[in-house]
Amino acid sequence: MKNSIKLETNPNIADIQMPENLALAMKVMQFRMKCMKIGCAYDYAHFAFGASPFGVPELMQQALKDHAAEGQYGPSVGMEPLRKQITRFWKMHFQMEVDPDRIVVMPGTKQAIIQILTLFKGPMILPAPSWTGYLPIAQLINKPVIKLPTMPESGYRISAEGLNEVASKVDGQSMLILNSPNNPTGAVYSKSELKQLAAVARQHNVIVISDEIYSLITYDPHGYTSMASVYPEGTFVVTGIAKYAGAGGYRLGFAILPDNCTEQQILDFTKVGAATYTNASIPIQFAAVKAYDLGEEMSSYIEAQRNIHRIMTIDLARRFRELPGVDATTPEASFYFFADFEGLRDKLAAKGIKTGMELEHLLYDHPHHIAMLSGESLFMSPESLTLRVASVDYDGPATMQAYLDDPPKTAEDERAFVETHAPRLLMGVTRLQRWIESL
Repeated sequence: MKNSIKLETNPNIADIQMPENLALAMKVMQFRMKCMKIGCAYDYAHFAFGASPFGVPELMQQALKDHAAEGQYGPSVGMEPLRKQITRFWKMHFQMEVDPDRIVVMPGTKQAIIQILTLFKGPMILPAPSWTGYLPIAQLINKPVIKLPTMPESGYRISAEGLNEVASKVDGQSMLILNSPNNPTGAVYSKSELKQLAAVARQHNVIVISDEIYSLITYDPHGYTSMASVYPEGTFVVTGIAKYAGAGGYRLGFAILPDNCTEQQILDFTKVGAATYTNASIPIQFAAVKAYDLGEEMSSYIEAQRNIHRIMTIDLARRFRELPGVDATTPEASFYFFADFEGLRDKLAAKGIKTGMELEHLLYDHPHHIAMLSGESLFMSPESLTLRVASVDYDGPATMQAYLDDPPKTAEDERAFVETHAPRLLMGVTRLQRWIESL
């Protein structure tokens, strides 16, 4: 009788794969744990996974401890003190007035994206390259996806012309994923570029999901513009505390709803939240209030982590561009850039390497042990010889303290700072240099 029951999986699940960045990160972690046990000296150059290395600020940790006993349920849209604190923070840092009633707090930014894509009609327009997580979300909820190619000459930015070409072919509403600052390129869209995209979005009824998770890691904070400031009637801003506050594991994100959201649509967010996750963790929400604190401690933390990411990522991208046959984007934010190995195509083809995934696997394997994420994992074509590079494999707390004690003052100081505090990043560049010379 036990064999008479057959469990049937929804067919769309077969298309979903473990995100390659997480898979690589787990492999590197397991390798390092094994090495610790046997005392081996060989290590990976880990450029594959991006997460803040600095740890959760002390005032957030203390708030979490203070409210650990808060076990009650809360409103599915988030606690009012947190939503009001976010509005104050947004006004101070981004000069934007945000109504707290248009803020919905959720257990992570992914949840915000899932909820928006579920609630609103239309296919998802997804740029190539894009973060690894967008496509699996669409596949999970059976959301049609339209690919929006970008060009290396423009730093892989979405152009108004490209968006117009894709959106004009959609009958009715569509939903564009806009990620600025961008993962994987480190690009930040200018106000002028956003206005051009907004004009096309208005013309073709395109809703924008503006993923601004890296906004507080913009190297020039005064140069940052939110899509919601130029297209308030059609932009959902999604963001959270993971990247700038070292709190990815806290799983706390939120959405700022467009001006044109109706009362019924705001109620729909409440209903769906109540029917699925009920509410974001209450103790974590209290910690998030401190993440958006306007005082000196949090402000100093934000400034320090922003500058360290700038120093590390710009330096590493420069070193990649100095490698023969390699090009790389110039990051303006975050801890990523996008590297292009097209200049090595003929030499790689002679070795049987013709795709980005094959290049990823070659560099990951012995003897190179360089972990990077292929462009194919980021929605690029398989033939694209591109790899995403993350610049966070160093001792975050020690580096943060060194920066606070003696911030680098010159370009020479910054280069010395990298050489002192990020030996594994430099090790990876050295290994790449040797590999290229061996081709």
